[in-house]
Amino acid sequence: MHSGAPRSSRSSPATDSLRARIATLLLICACKNASHTAPDAGVDWAHVAASVYLAGEDYRESRELDGGLDSRRPAIDHLLALAYDESGSADVAALRRRLQKPVDYDFPQVCKQVAANIEERAKLPMAPPGKPDLDRGAPVFATACATCHGKAADGVPEIASPMDPPPSDLIHAEQSWRPYDMFARVTYGGLETAMPSFGDALSVQDRWDVVFWLFAERWPPCARKDAAMLSASELAVSSDFDLSNKVPYDAIACVRWNFTPPSPSPDGR
Repeated sequence: MHSGAPRSSRSSPATDSLRARIATLLLICACKNASHTAPDAGVDWAHVAASVYLAGEDYRESRELDGGLDSRRPAIDHLLALAYDESGSADVAALRRRLQKPVDYDFPQVCKQVAANIEERAKLPMAPPGKPDLDRGAPVFATACATCHGKAADGVPEIASPMDPPPSDLIHAEQSWRPYDMFARVTYGGLETAMPSFGDALSVQDRWDVVFWLFAERWPPCARKDAAMLSASELAVSSDFDLSNKVPYDAIACVRWNFTPPSPSPDGR
């Protein structure tokens, strides 16, 4: 039996210092990992991403008009300023600086990429919660949207009041939008236009019903019996151009009119 003096349970100053350094390093690594994988709590990242995307779209449209970019630049900057105030995103701040260039032909694409990065980082839910009901989307559009966009959704309003800019033709659209992009526009409204936000007036499912109906209305009824069916989740993030790379052109009508319910993904999106 060992009879020597018991060892002290207290560690040496050198050991305490080493432990403190290790704990500090672990804390730093944890913070870095958290900032990379999880967005800041309390930020409406869907709104931020939609604002950035809208800024790029407005820039592209304004650039094509004589003097349009100079007149619209303050409104675009204001939109990005609000997005920065909400998020503190360095990417959004960089877009504001880039906006000051006289003309930047890459600006719309850069906005689109920044918005996509935000969507990916924040793991935004970009699919409808349930299968969109096209039969229900039509009457919702007639009630909420036709007054400005016209009964045929062709941009010919039912009211005589002038709107500047005029309502968009949603059937013969020039933009290569995804249904999710239109869903975001319906949710948050337009930039200094008569387009209001329907985020409170219409339920999430109502908005998806309208959007899926509008994308289907662009196409004639399905004429192919062998057309594949895609899920509503895939359709929500696929523009018509995207679909032209997935299915034969004459099958796009089929996948817009006939689809399966949204499928849950591993990360819950």
